[in-house]
Amino acid sequence: MRRFGGNYGVALLAFSFVGIASTAGCGLVAEEYERYPSPDSDRTLIVRMYADLIDPMYPLQLQHGWFTTDLGCVNGDYSGINAVEWLDNTTLQLELSDGGDGDIPVVLRFDGGVAISGDPDDLLHSC
Repeated sequence: MRRFGGNYGVALLAFSFVGIASTAGCGLVAEEYERYPSPDSDRTLIVRMYADLIDPMYPLQLQHGWFTTDLGCVNGDYSGINAVEWLDNTTLQLELSDGGDGDIPVVLRFDGGVAISGDPDDLLHSC
């Protein structure tokens, strides 16, 4: 009679962990895709990219000095980033697509905190 347990249990646990990490934790392996420095180079928008099963995801981060703030995520399945433009040192405008012909402007202001306006379809969401 053969008994299951011992190393089989450890192997099953490790295999399960790898499966969960490779699907749910894809954001942890996001690679830097693009950088957009502000006019005085005080702040930088960092766009990262990873594949969430089959669709690209674009986590957005603001780097200001030594600090990095997560701004949200653009899901490449139903939207994309068409343009990025710094209007001044504290205001960033993103042109997001909604899958159609038009662009949706999203304005981010960085005066102490982060204020997001012009995102009616919630295209910028948490990763």
